[in-house]
Amino acid sequence: AGMQAGSMTNLSGGLEAGLKLQKKKTGREAVRSLFLLTDGLANVGMTTTPEIVKLVAGARRKDSSVVVHTFGFGDDHNAEMLAAVAQAGGGEYVYVEKDESLGDSFAEALGGLASVVAQSISLTVSQPGGMERPRTQFPVVQEAGDWRVDISDLYAEERRDVLVAMTAGTAKLRYYSILSSEWVTVALACTPRELTPDEAATVDLSAAREATAAAMIQANEDAASGRLAEARQHLRDALVQAEAAGAESEDVQRLQCDLNECLETVQTAAEYQSKGAKKLQWIGGGHGKQRSRGAECAYTNSVQRSMKSAASAM
Repeated sequence: AGMQAGSMTNLSGGLEAGLKLQKKKTGREAVRSLFLLTDGLANVGMTTTPEIVKLVAGARRKDSSVVVHTFGFGDDHNAEMLAAVAQAGGGEYVYVEKDESLGDSFAEALGGLASVVAQSISLTVSQPGGMERPRTQFPVVQEAGDWRVDISDLYAEERRDVLVAMTAGTAKLRYYSILSSEWVTVALACTPRELTPDEAATVDLSAAREATAAAMIQANEDAASGRLAEARQHLRDALVQAEAAGAESEDVQRLQCDLNECLETVQTAAEYQSKGAKKLQWIGGGHGKQRSRGAECAYTNSVQRSMKSAASAM
């Protein structure tokens, strides 16, 4: 008997099976990741976002080295659910809009896994008297006046910028090094000083990138509630901030290009439902985490480019 496609999507069942396989492994693996692929809506087993997020978050609490990435194919999947699952799993949501982009998406994801250099990364910052919450799209937890940013993993050649407002304080970076197979802790004392021109430009670009990611997230929330005019305004405001960071910069131009692309998807409710809900989550998540998203961008590393090139040649 042949295999036949039906209309049932047991998304949680697939996740549970994958997580159980991870439990059978002993010791800390170099790379432990799950890819969740779907082109439909969860309608068997756990069917709500909170239920499935709880499942993934529970697994991550037991073993933070397990990372879950989600891939949504076409226009009929629930982007909000897949993005939330990826966030809980320390991974990324990828929107595979067209069949021809499938090869690039997988090659890039596999290139990322092949170039992991650090896992379970956390940054803790503190200042006497307290401080504002760090500006980042990564999960942030407040602990007795300190702020901890959970950054998950890092691929070779990547960087992570977290905006922190403080006059004097401390920062502690902790991560598991794949290269040396050991936990590493780096402690720093933060003291105020004048920035060099290059450092100031980096801070401006980081602020523009963070504003872009935040605008896309807020625009998605507004558009989902039918507030399309407000969604467009958030994106336009981010465009203004990006231009102020340096219109001649290639990085800024990429931000502007992505903001304009998303702006086109919130002109009507139909456009938002078809494309906007996916692109705002996907592109916004990429900028928020400074990670490549299946398209050539500033965050793509050489291993990912090499794998994409090999996939294209097949």
